Amino acid sequence: MLTTGLILSLFLLFYSLIIGEFPDTYSAREKFAVYGLSAGSAVALFIITAALFKTPVAAMFWAVLGWFIPGWVKKTINGKKQARLRSLAKDFVTSAAGLYAVGQTSADVVRVMAERFPEPFASEFQEMIAMRNMSPHASFPRMFAEMGQKYNLSEFKAVSAILAASERAGGPYAAAKGLKRLGQALRQRERLITERAKATLEPKIAAIVTVSILTVGLLLDATAFKHLFEGAGRLIMAASSAIVVGLIFMVVKINRSEDLA
Repeated sequence: MLTTGLILSLFLLFYSLIIGEFPDTYSAREKFAVYGLSAGSAVALFIITAALFKTPVAAMFWAVLGWFIPGWVKKTINGKKQARLRSLAKDFVTSAAGLYAVGQTSADVVRVMAERFPEPFASEFQEMIAMRNMSPHASFPRMFAEMGQKYNLSEFKAVSAILAASERAGGPYAAAKGLKRLGQALRQRERLITERAKATLEPKIAAIVTVSILTVGLLLDATAFKHLFEGAGRLIMAASSAIVVGLIFMVVKINRSEDLA
């Protein structure tokens, strides 16, 4: 026990001297939870498919799929949250452009937005007003840039740049003009996303139907017709599993539009 403690102490000493930085506890816990969930999903799918297809070779392909499933679910959930935030950011740009157009200052605009907007932006705007009340030198462009960084929203980074330029020249009317142009760009991006979704709808449906039919057929082979796949026939089950899993990855890939995110 004493030897173990000494080795651990020496390891921490050399780590601190060489690396000099310990990982954040929350970040390490979050990464462990993500990888642990992926590993658990992979192991569970391996056990289930090994019992179903009677061959560990086929189960290995499904285990690879199981590793990625939690990440896909998390990305889908985060994508929906991010889409909602982008919609709120677009509404902010449109509303703020109208308020600046009638000569409102940044403090007035943010105060109005704090009253009208839902969370989480309402709290952010309230905090901006509080910081401005504590210090008249608090910069709205800087606070919007930090907000864009926090929520990974390029819209607020663009707002920051527009407000910074308007403070140097033009005032509220320059801010209104810049925000109107930004609003037009955001609406154009939304139209492109909608057009992309319509253009890829039929291929997505065809791919999903194809994979569903193949998966149902594979399950029937493993249950109702399992007597036909004894012995060497299990290699066919493994090859079929590889094809179905590969097609599932393909379907997931074509369902993404990250270039328009």
